Amino acid sequence: MKKLLMLGECMVEMAAADGGLYRQGFAGDVYNTAVYLKRSLKTPAQVGLLTAVGDDAMSEAMLACFRAEGLDNRHCYQLPGAMPGLYLIEVDEAGERNFLYWRSQAAARQLVRCIEEDNGAAFSGTDLLLFSGISLAILSAEHRALLLERLKALRAQGATLVFDPNYRAKLWGKDEAAHWLAQAYGCADIALPGLEEHQLLWGQQSPEQAADFLTGLGVKELVIKQGPEQLFVNGQYLAVTPAEQVVDTTAAGDSFNGGYLAARLDGHSPLEAAKQGAALARRVIGYRGAIIDKSQWA
Repeated sequence: MKKLLMLGECMVEMAAADGGLYRQGFAGDVYNTAVYLKRSLKTPAQVGLLTAVGDDAMSEAMLACFRAEGLDNRHCYQLPGAMPGLYLIEVDEAGERNFLYWRSQAAARQLVRCIEEDNGAAFSGTDLLLFSGISLAILSAEHRALLLERLKALRAQGATLVFDPNYRAKLWGKDEAAHWLAQAYGCADIALPGLEEHQLLWGQQSPEQAADFLTGLGVKELVIKQGPEQLFVNGQYLAVTPAEQVVDTTAAGDSFNGGYLAARLDGHSPLEAAKQGAALARRVIGYRGAIIDKSQWA
């Protein structure tokens, strides 16, 4: 059975609900991808999270949520006295979201220290690992460098590395992000960016320009997202049907990634996998919050 590992941060999510109230859940880019990958995958595989949490009640509830989703918790480090980060989603009438974060002391910022103290044991036997720009942005520069060296070694051992830049201007400066995201692309086999990120960070205005940049860094497979109606998949444009109703765009890209990787692991071509990812994202943005409740999933 393949070992699929999602590296990064999960947070406490407070999503707007009816009546001016908020609904508490758990979310974060790599966690969202892990959930939708696990739910969509037909081939048996072990999907796990590589993260750090605290030992408080909210962290325990988070770990219980991971287990309820069938995710492997063995590489979720628990740090005494630490707590997870928290964010609140505000959504406008068009379904576009704005985030307010409380994460400066989040346990996940110490993830690389945990990995180093464990001498990288979490990576043993990994077949595929996904990480993101957010996974890097919350770390110190020293820890980013250590992590990328670990990931290069993992790739050299035959693991497939997947990277989504998921650029967030609130987390780091443009020049800093451009430097580290390019370094991360250099570790990746599969890249799942948005065109807008490449326009902002590197001035690449077309998917072809972005694709040339990525292949030059060693990326072998890529999907460039271009809003709700078009994807660029390994040199081919793919038109997709936009959602009829947009309630909340939270996790649109993360769910696409989960659906795409599930289809690829199930043996589908990149084009077919992109269609499955787009269909899943189209469904997810019709619900509030990052994760569709299990009662509504089937």
